[in-house]
Amino acid sequence: MVNRVLRQKNIQFMFLFGFFLRDLYQQLKHEHEKFLRKQLKNSKVTVYRGQIMSKTEIEKLKDSIDNIVTSSFMSTTFDPAMSEIYLGTSMPDDELQSILFEIELNLAEKSFPYADISTISWFPSESETLLMPGLEFKMTENSIYYNVERKIWLAKLELVSDTIEKEDDRMLEGFGERRKMRYYIDLLMETLTDFCSATASLIETVFNHLMELFPREKWILAVKMSCLAQYNIDRDFNYTLALPNWDEALKYWFEYQDDEELNVNIAIGRIYYDIGSIYYFHIKHTGKAREKFDLSIKHYQIAIKKGLTSSEEIHIYEYLHEMYGKKLLISAIETDNHTNEDEMKEIQSMIIKYLEL
Repeated sequence: MVNRVLRQKNIQFMFLFGFFLRDLYQQLKHEHEKFLRKQLKNSKVTVYRGQIMSKTEIEKLKDSIDNIVTSSFMSTTFDPAMSEIYLGTSMPDDELQSILFEIELNLAEKSFPYADISTISWFPSESETLLMPGLEFKMTENSIYYNVERKIWLAKLELVSDTIEKEDDRMLEGFGERRKMRYYIDLLMETLTDFCSATASLIETVFNHLMELFPREKWILAVKMSCLAQYNIDRDFNYTLALPNWDEALKYWFEYQDDEELNVNIAIGRIYYDIGSIYYFHIKHTGKAREKFDLSIKHYQIAIKKGLTSSEEIHIYEYLHEMYGKKLLISAIETDNHTNEDEMKEIQSMIIKYLEL
């Protein structure tokens, strides 16, 4: 049931299973640490999974040039013979195909947890190793092939280090729980808008559930409105809807401007940057664009003084460099190329400063 919900990306049921998933994650993380201690003499281990897949799924897997990421819990075993018990054989033209995954786990790589759960399983003889959703595996051009003698497909996967989780752990050291929560909810917004092709209805559902879980954190509504604004731009390119949504987001953020832990100036700076870009590129109103860029710069500079993660710092410096470049162009346009020399020098020095950072 849980795996079906995860594979179908059913957000409403994910929230219903939320506490169960969190508990399962914590338990698997604990077993993972025990597993690593038991494997101190080994740098790598190999586990196996037998699976029936459609011919179409096999073809997609063969054509995949990117790493693959597990979207649900994956049950594997140390015993290759055990993994083939339910496989049977298949011919390349059969609609249903038998495939054996050989998965190499590099124990030195940081990743979402996985562990040998045979000691707590109802079936200890199966030597089961459970893999958490979100694990990333590398595939090469020859990773998957049909074995004529065994009449099954063989696929070799190699665990990839989760550099994002490594950086998150390091970057968020010293931050409070609410600041960490804001960081991860920002990542959620990126995921919904950039990777999931989320609908407006899905965005509403996700953030409404978050508000039910954290009713005191009204700033979550600011992220929701920013997410909807980004949806308006990415899906429909409707800035007449996006601009009011960003304005609504700003109202919520300003209520938390004195909240030192959240450092909301990061979000405020980004919204003014996005609005300024709309005025600059699409509405062609350079005066409004300059006004919004100036506000963005102001709030970003406040945010820098309050403390950032390294990824936030990189993004902010990129935005600042870009905005000063646009301000230089706007100054030239507004004054018919007779720009105030002192202003020109100041803007140029800021462009160089943020380019070097």
